[in-house]
Amino acid sequence: MAYMMVGGVPSYLQVSARYRSIRELVEREFLDQNGYFYREPYFLLAEELRGPRNYFLILAAIASGNSTTNGIANYVGMETRKIFPYLEQLSLLGLVERKVLLMTREKRGRYFIRENALISWFNLCYRKVSQIELGIASYNENEIKEILGKAFERLALHYIPILSPFRVDTVGNWWPGT
Repeated sequence: MAYMMVGGVPSYLQVSARYRSIRELVEREFLDQNGYFYREPYFLLAEELRGPRNYFLILAAIASGNSTTNGIANYVGMETRKIFPYLEQLSLLGLVERKVLLMTREKRGRYFIRENALISWFNLCYRKVSQIELGIASYNENEIKEILGKAFERLALHYIPILSPFRVDTVGNWWPGT
């Protein structure tokens, strides 16, 4: 479960190994202003990108379920065409990925955050920054279940071709409303 919360970065796994439960990990490292995972997205984006504000907003849009370019642009308050350079940079850094529907001819895709730690941060911390800084932040089990569910889906899609007794040529997503 810790891997699904923070991903496979060795230093992330070392931090998460200090705790006996996901509850402890979340409370001490995500929902505490001195926590490793609370600070990490700021360091990561500031180190890799100039002017990280728009990148944060785009990642927040994606984490909130606005995964189409139009949805992201509306959330951020930018013209759709101006979103593409940001999405391209985030893709080059391996932070987001574009997926298209499996078995359709539609070329328009949706964007998803790739890094487990970022998914966890945006789902646990982003909307609670002021509460975290006041020391009164909390979470509910549904937030954790949502994070773990998304991570499990990514793991399953990765391992289906490897573990399947049948030849699997293509795996992919199917999302509601299509």
